Amino acid sequence: NTDIKAILSAITIDFEQSNISVTVTNGKRVQSDFEKIIKTVYRTNKISTELNKRKIEWDKVTENFNIRNDRISVQPAAPTIASDGTAITHKVNDNGSVDITIQWDYVDSDEDKYNIDGFEVYLHGSDDNEEYTFGSVQASENLQNVKYDRRTATFTGLPSNMYYTIGVQAYRRVDADIDINQILLSDIVKSS
Repeated sequence: NTDIKAILSAITIDFEQSNISVTVTNGKRVQSDFEKIIKTVYRTNKISTELNKRKIEWDKVTENFNIRNDRISVQPAAPTIASDGTAITHKVNDNGSVDITIQWDYVDSDEDKYNIDGFEVYLHGSDDNEEYTFGSVQASENLQNVKYDRRTATFTGLPSNMYYTIGVQAYRRVDADIDINQILLSDIVKSS
């Protein structure tokens, strides 16, 4: 009662002796449906573990530009993006691609909520003109880390036939006893 899948690598027929020789290689026991399900569950768990490991590495993309603010536990305030359409500009390149630039404002103050290390700028491109929620498909997002004193970011060489959503959030790197992830993030403000 063993089901085996194998490759016949050679067949030799001896007509004089009335013999046939068969060479079989790569013999594998065929998996039952239950075994296939168990293997799929294991693979899914492994993918989830790898994703969580990469997420931690994504968090390390940001730079700690100001070590003096690592003890501030207040959540950073969100930046503001002008809603009049002037915040986003684009330039068409010779090859048909576009460069998209976004500008935002951030309060220059000594208050703890404005004491940040920088900004994370996200870009998501899609064929559909539908609202996108950042973090839902991280593999399709581009991320730029911008220093705290800059208020602009440019994404270059983008296909011109897509719809883009851009989001900006302020961040502050903190000590592990302040936040276990060692980063405090503002809300993501999306372009409209």
